[in-house]
Amino acid sequence: MDGATAGTLSIMLGGAPDAAAIAAEILSACGTPVLLGPLRAGEVAKACNQLVVSAMWELLSGGYAGSRLLESRRDKLVTGDDSPSSMAVYMVKDLRFAADIADATGTSAVLLPTLRAAFDELVEAGLGERDIAVSRRFVASRDTRAR
Repeated sequence: MDGATAGTLSIMLGGAPDAAAIAAEILSACGTPVLLGPLRAGEVAKACNQLVVSAMWELLSGGYAGSRLLESRRDKLVTGDDSPSSMAVYMVKDLRFAADIADATGTSAVLLPTLRAAFDELVEAGLGERDIAVSRRFVASRDTRAR
């Protein structure tokens, strides 16, 4: 929500160029729309983005793979501040969508079932309304309980 308000979202579009141009004009107030290809190409890109966000915080936070999301959530991750701005429960929906895309395209997304299970467990533990940054603390608490 903070990105939309600031007009800094990366908006992933898929579809015919004429239709995408209309959508881009409407969505440009929220960020930068980019046409990525035919219909559903934007959805595929979004699914890939959600996999990165849910699985690879530290690995991708530096160098060329750094992102606005990783930058903006860094302090939340470090301080344990998981007050809502991008609720973890939305990741469950996004990861289900990513699984649908993987199935439809015959893609073997090896980490996806594990990520889905972890976020399902996080939501079942009552943390779904917290910011996605809660995922790091949740995983750490699971590791501690397993020992």
